Amino acid sequence: MATTSARIAIASLAAATLVAIAAPVQAAKVVKPPLPIVIKVEAKATAKGYANLRVLIEQAPAGVTSTIISTNNGKTCTIKKNATACTISKVVTKWNVSFHARAMKGSVKGPLTPWINIRPTGYWLREGYNTSGVKFSSPTNAAGNGRIIGNAAKWTKFQAFKRSSVTTAGLLQVKLSADPNAVIFQISGAVGLALSSASGSCGTNYAGQTNCAVAVAADGTNPSLYAAGSPTPPVRDFYSAPNGKFYVVFMSNVALTTGAPTCPIAEVDTDTGVPTCVDSDMQTISTTFGSMYGLSYNGNLPLQFDGTGNLYYTGTAKNTTTMTLRKNANGVITRIVNDNITIRDFLVLSDGTILVSGSTQSTNANWVRKIATNGSITTLSSGSQATFLRKFADGNAYIGIPNYSGSMNAGVFRYTLAAGALDTTPWIAGGSNYSVNPTPSQNDISGMCQPMIGPANPSYSVFCGMSGSSVTNIFNFGTTQTIAIAGGMGMNATRLMQYYPTVRDENTVIKNITIGYQVGGKLLLTGLDANNKNIVTVYNPATQQESIIFDGSNEVEIYSVGYVPSTGKIMFNGLSFATGQVVVGDIVIP
Repeated sequence: MATTSARIAIASLAAATLVAIAAPVQAAKVVKPPLPIVIKVEAKATAKGYANLRVLIEQAPAGVTSTIISTNNGKTCTIKKNATACTISKVVTKWNVSFHARAMKGSVKGPLTPWINIRPTGYWLREGYNTSGVKFSSPTNAAGNGRIIGNAAKWTKFQAFKRSSVTTAGLLQVKLSADPNAVIFQISGAVGLALSSASGSCGTNYAGQTNCAVAVAADGTNPSLYAAGSPTPPVRDFYSAPNGKFYVVFMSNVALTTGAPTCPIAEVDTDTGVPTCVDSDMQTISTTFGSMYGLSYNGNLPLQFDGTGNLYYTGTAKNTTTMTLRKNANGVITRIVNDNITIRDFLVLSDGTILVSGSTQSTNANWVRKIATNGSITTLSSGSQATFLRKFADGNAYIGIPNYSGSMNAGVFRYTLAAGALDTTPWIAGGSNYSVNPTPSQNDISGMCQPMIGPANPSYSVFCGMSGSSVTNIFNFGTTQTIAIAGGMGMNATRLMQYYPTVRDENTVIKNITIGYQVGGKLLLTGLDANNKNIVTVYNPATQQESIIFDGSNEVEIYSVGYVPSTGKIMFNGLSFATGQVVVGDIVIP
């Protein structure tokens, strides 16, 4: 029995040994740490010709003990476990520097990031992050804030009346006491005017014209533009002014009352609808100003005001063919400029100083000039016209100067009211200058605008190519911030950028902005996203957050927008992709 038991025990031990041999214990698999995400590289000048490079990364995941930054010339810095940045000291600024990053998990090395090639001036920033290295927030959904009211004719322009009420009490009384042949606009029931594509509904007065002016009601319908019995002269353009008045430019000179001199431009009282002639000596009024590049039309309005409410306008006088710029101070008209010039754009400052971009007709000389209140003229820039003339949030004027014939002088220049002259150095420069020594400026963008090799680089081409001087539109937010749509209308891309108080990238999912419209402290933006879908968003520059009103699932290509004070909504006109019809709708700003 003992022998038998011993045999069983030995057999059992042998079986157990065989099992152990068949299933050996395997070594644990080594898991490499992931690629670091480099967010920002910022250069800080030290001694002449040298700079320190601060490299910022996203917080490493658990288990990563360090991240090593290595340059192509052997310099390194180490980001410790819980840190997010390190500094590479004493980098020569004369040449570009390349570096890559690698995470470590103890002694285990992670993969290397692709090389990032930067100039050691300014900063490099990864797409999708603000200048502090914080990731932009994702847009929120505000689809309930937009609606389509119904079908409509196409608008090429819409402008709301600046008044709180849709109805007016004085219209009937004015019409009864007025000249029976007086021109009186039907203000009651309308929230604004639109230029509409010519059709039979525009009337015989617009035969052969591209656009006709129509009144617009809050529901998108078109009430009568004129009071009953009033003559109906065709309107070519219109403007809502800061003084609450409305200005209309007629197709041809119009006598507003029986026996009155003919007039091409009238100021309309938005309470009564009664127009008053602005200048009966004028034959035509300019309607558009803007960039000499493509179809930007980014200029100022042909009607402008100084700080005391005096009106300025351009056009041609009767019996002449050359342009004139005039000032109307409570009916006293002053001719400001001589003949023999072409005005591309002008900007009236609060003190009555005027900046003009144009050319001399007899010599074809291009220039940007200042006209002082006493009539004296100073040349601010010669050999080029301005790409834009605008006031920024600080109250000073800023001038875009283009890049001609490969010269590296493109940029944005500031004219300060206090000095009455341009600053000695440009406000923005360096985008089109990739030389070793970029143009000195108050906002050097040579670092952010250099050609770079690396992951997720931002595409600044429409901003950098002309050093910020090519813009579609500019918006001021109080006295603290100025935002611009960089790039020109019709280009393959535009970019939302801050121009004041510093230069920075803004956060929008729209990659090709077609319309920017300011309402208070927010921007309504329309255009195409990365998937070439027409979307509509509302952007808050103060927080860099965005709300999507119409997304790619309900595409509307917007043609024209305008804020209606009487309804507190933005009214829009555009093409609905779902129906293929031109529609009118409104949006509540989130």
